[in-house]
Amino acid sequence: MNKITIADLSEELLDVINGQRALINELAERAGLTSAQVQTIQMDASQRHQRAKVAAAKAKANREAYEEDSRQMASWVYATRFDFNNAKEWGKAAATEWLVICDRSGSEHGRDHTFKYHEPTQDELLEALKDLERWSRATEEHNKDRREHAQRTLPKVKAKLAALLTA
Repeated sequence: MNKITIADLSEELLDVINGQRALINELAERAGLTSAQVQTIQMDASQRHQRAKVAAAKAKANREAYEEDSRQMASWVYATRFDFNNAKEWGKAAATEWLVICDRSGSEHGRDHTFKYHEPTQDELLEALKDLERWSRATEEHNKDRREHAQRTLPKVKAKLAALLTA
């Protein structure tokens, strides 16, 4: 029995690869393809290129998911901007909301949100007071959630405004 070594297999494999490459180049030349076109075709078929394409597609999907999650988080931040008394309360709620948003959308980007607590100004509080009072008096059934939110938030806005005006 003739023992085959790794070196024999490597030499055999290289012979096959070189023969196939010579055949491909000859056929490409007869078909009128340039060597650059042949190299592009070979690269597109390579496993390394396929893995790079998959990785690029995943990175793009993660980037788009993060952007969508950030838009949803921005909406939440805006809707709840007067619901919290300090940065610590807001931070806990924001972290929980971010996890909920990412879980609901099935995101795998693994990134945190970049939003920070913003202490409302007097002008923002006055504007919110006007809007919330209007929403707290809404009687239509389809505005029930906004009415309830306004009724919960209105005392907080009044307290913050009073503290700001007496300071």
